[in-house]
Amino acid sequence: MTVWYHPSWCGDFRLIQENGDTDKSRLIVHDPTPAELEKLGKFLVKARKKGWIDDVSGISTKGESTLLIDAPVVKAGKLLMGWKRRKDLLTAVKSYSGEITPVIGNGEEVEKEVAKKTTEKAVTTKRPTLCCPYPVKGPDIRASEVLQAFATPKQWEDWERHGYLIAYGNLTGDPYRICHRHTPLAKRQGKVAWNIKDKQVVHCYDWSVPPAEEVLAIKHTLEHCEHWIRNPSGYFAATQRFHNPFRSSGRQQMADGTEDTAFLDSFGAALRAQGFKLDGDDS
Repeated sequence: MTVWYHPSWCGDFRLIQENGDTDKSRLIVHDPTPAELEKLGKFLVKARKKGWIDDVSGISTKGESTLLIDAPVVKAGKLLMGWKRRKDLLTAVKSYSGEITPVIGNGEEVEKEVAKKTTEKAVTTKRPTLCCPYPVKGPDIRASEVLQAFATPKQWEDWERHGYLIAYGNLTGDPYRICHRHTPLAKRQGKVAWNIKDKQVVHCYDWSVPPAEEVLAIKHTLEHCEHWIRNPSGYFAATQRFHNPFRSSGRQQMADGTEDTAFLDSFGAALRAQGFKLDGDDS
């Protein structure tokens, strides 16, 4: 077995057989969304109870991260997909000869097919919802329409052509380039927002909304409340930082006013309750 794919809304989960050891596998997580993190958290708790894992420090919410699992790909895959609760999952298994075999069942049939030595790849998907709903605008389209309503003609032109727009801070007048989070430019500069004059990143984001809505929020904040971002928590440069209006004396000394989602807090609490040690627990 080379790899078992679990497609998801953003990025995916992949289970790959550990090199030279058929009894171990490696989970690869790519840019998980909050909903995917919730699913992943449930899997990690169950996997730890089975003694498959003892450390989750390698899991990240950004980019690609991996986790070694002390279980074969097929067993880890069944637990990750939740075969006991679902009866509408279809797994397509591709052999080295190029033949594709569809497998439908409660997981036992899949285990037999995927465990074959000739298996090269497998992917599990759920049955589409039946019926014929009217087409509706998706969140990306709606978010882009709102961004256009509040963008200048030049900003909208840059957004359509290049996937970024330029906004100017209301206190400093500095130009900020704010990118669609999935563009190569955003990856090169390291963050969504970049101060063109100072040539440095600005630390702010909101992955809970579509990219255009994230850009709109950052644009509005920089253009009207620049100090909400350009403070010690969001702007690390020594030049012209402002008082943080959301400074907290609690657990987040340099709070920027944007709390993590309730899920992320509960996710971390659930992992700690199971004995996991997360990054920053010793700091």
